[in-house]
Amino acid sequence: LPEGAYVRLSVTDTGHGIEPEIRDKIFEPFFSTKDSGEGTGLGLATVYGVVRQAGGVVTVDSSPGLGATFSVLLPRASQDQVVTAATKVPVSRNRYRILLVEDRQEVQLATAEILEQLGHQVMVAADLRQALGHLAASAVPFEVVIADLDLPGTHGVEVVARLRERQPKLRVLFISGGTGPVFRDDLPAPVLYKPFSAGRLAAAIRRVTT
Repeated sequence: LPEGAYVRLSVTDTGHGIEPEIRDKIFEPFFSTKDSGEGTGLGLATVYGVVRQAGGVVTVDSSPGLGATFSVLLPRASQDQVVTAATKVPVSRNRYRILLVEDRQEVQLATAEILEQLGHQVMVAADLRQALGHLAASAVPFEVVIADLDLPGTHGVEVVARLRERQPKLRVLFISGGTGPVFRDDLPAPVLYKPFSAGRLAAAIRRVTT
């Protein structure tokens, strides 16, 4: 970290602790020690991404059987910076009707909230069936579809293809965990990788709509 004043927030639990061999993996998107279906593996990855974007770091101190302490260090803001940040609302110049197709409820809710804060109208679906239902029931066409690539059952590319059969002018943004190129030869639209900030999501929407 650069020299300067920082604020530390620490949270300690009395659980089983973290094994040394997985300590370096806990901040990776979709890594989880829970059984399949019991956790998304996005919680710590999201925290890590938000803190890094704010110029801070997250550390963990843990021993097996002795619980864990997570510490967040963030650059200390001046009073003027606090007031400015609190009054600034990121609103997109162009507002769209967006269909968000995401099966993980935590990600779905968080992404929908960001989109609404940006000024867009959002309808959410967990799978292809729900997405097609929204398309059929909507009196006003959707302008953008944001689809998770890793949907269970039907791949995100297939979901988009089926939606475009009914609404060919839909503009598309894929979202996915991990890292990789924005443009991929095997995909018909760009990819935004999780976790992402409101600013990155807004920029990605501008990219597919201009």
